[in-house]
Amino acid sequence: MADEQDKIFKDEPSLRDFVPYALVVIIIVIFYAAAIVIVSWPITFANIDKAGVFGDSFGVLTACFSGLAFAGIVYTMFLQMKELGYQRKDLKFTHDELTLTRKEFEKQNIAAKLQNFESTFFQMLRLHNDIVGSLDLRWQGQDREIGRSYFSYIYNRLKTKYEKRVSSGAPGSYANQIEVAVHEIWNEYRRDLGPYYRYLFTIFNFVVENDVVDKRQYADIVRAQLSDYELLILFYLVMHKYGIEKFKSIVEDFAIFENLPQELLCSASDMDFYHPKAFGPVDGS
Repeated sequence: MADEQDKIFKDEPSLRDFVPYALVVIIIVIFYAAAIVIVSWPITFANIDKAGVFGDSFGVLTACFSGLAFAGIVYTMFLQMKELGYQRKDLKFTHDELTLTRKEFEKQNIAAKLQNFESTFFQMLRLHNDIVGSLDLRWQGQDREIGRSYFSYIYNRLKTKYEKRVSSGAPGSYANQIEVAVHEIWNEYRRDLGPYYRYLFTIFNFVVENDVVDKRQYADIVRAQLSDYELLILFYLVMHKYGIEKFKSIVEDFAIFENLPQELLCSASDMDFYHPKAFGPVDGS
């Protein structure tokens, strides 16, 4: 684009280009004047009429100069119009360059935003894994449950509580029995479960609130970090609204339970609490 612009201004006429034409005009005028002098010479009182012819002859020359002056004015206007054309082209070149610069800046800005987002996202993910690794459940006379084994232990405790209530004939419907079991588990382990799942929600919410192209891609990365038992406990905590009430829409929008081991649920009917899309792609959606 810059080479094309240089070429346009290089072709613009300069004063040097008009020197040959000016020399031709001067030579013609000199020869014309010389011819008149030769024809009219000598001019005396005896042939005074030749003086009139001599003066009239220069009238033609004056008319010629007047015509040349008018032509010069017209040519000047032409040059001005041409100059305006160059200026318009120059403005177009400048506009195109600014447009390219703006587009490049927008690309760099988008790339910088994505880089900042991913940097924060993966830092949050590392911290989440650190939280999992720091979970340490100690029981007297029993093995310690550390890290992700913590969740399998707690979920088995949840199922045991539910099954004991059913086998003992405790009053209430199934919904009431499972809700009581979840409530007891939440009260026993909320010191660990509350911060853990709230931070997990924060990661998903960070993806939702940021302007990234493929949110599902990042949500899948988070979901891939979750074990079966983390998903199962999340399933019942969200279902019974313990500490993470806003998690339901995220669970459904990102199909968090796509890999949920449904055979380990207390009841298959529990899935009815969620929209089918929470468990994976729905036909026709």
